[in-house]
Amino acid sequence: MREDAVGIQIGLLNTAERFKGARVALANVTSDEGHGVHVGLLNSVSNGSGFMLGLVNVADGFRGLQIGLLNIINSKDRWPEIPLVNWSF
Repeated sequence: MREDAVGIQIGLLNTAERFKGARVALANVTSDEGHGVHVGLLNSVSNGSGFMLGLVNVADGFRGLQIGLLNIINSKDRWPEIPLVNWSF
């Protein structure tokens, strides 16, 4: 796993400890901070901000918009799991 990544990532599996930028892949996984645009079948970030578009979007803490079949923002008090669209601002 890459420690830090900045810029644009395109691939099958994009992983990083911290990420800032835009990424497109089947799966985007960020173990710590992730900021920017994430497009893939699975998008996962521990904490971050921005936009996620995918089948499944998962975040422990996230400020931004998620669009997908299942969207999870664990830090939300109300409705942390919402199909189609989820947000936290």
